[in-house]
Amino acid sequence: MKSYPDDRRYVRNNIIASVIVCVALCLLGFMLLPAPTPRLETVSMRIIYCLRWQIWPVLTLTAGISTVAHMRFFTSAIDPIEGRGEHLLEVHKRYIQNTMEQLTLHILSSILLSSFLSPESMTIIPIRVFLFVLGRVTFWYGYMKSPVKRAFGFQMTFGPSVASLLYCAFCFCNSGPAFGLHET
Repeated sequence: MKSYPDDRRYVRNNIIASVIVCVALCLLGFMLLPAPTPRLETVSMRIIYCLRWQIWPVLTLTAGISTVAHMRFFTSAIDPIEGRGEHLLEVHKRYIQNTMEQLTLHILSSILLSSFLSPESMTIIPIRVFLFVLGRVTFWYGYMKSPVKRAFGFQMTFGPSVASLLYCAFCFCNSGPAFGLHET
């Protein structure tokens, strides 16, 4: 098994850069974006608000599926069973698979997060959506250039989901599953 220290260094540096960009964009988003209007006083209102924002992340998956469909129709890859032209679709199919995985984490962590957040903190939902979409675009673009160049975008989608899940686990462990439900 070959070791690729230059590739690992490149990936590590891109992960670090992505974390820095995510933190900077979150801080900038909180300073520039207004709190949601109308105020989202109940947990159910916050969850609905969160769900409606998910149209944009879902469109990143739709873009990948549309790209593969378009390429299948206009290339020799039209018949996936026969296998001709499948190499033309490899990166796009992997993008779709990873986006489906990331989208599952993103949507579930967003819903959980919105159930624990205060109304004033709901600005994080559109910020997370922006990070997800930007992350998917940079992941796909980087992947098309070279597989090691997908790390920045991967971290930009994975990192906020993990951070949100850790926050939710902390809230759950600290205050129990009924945390914040007295507002409804």
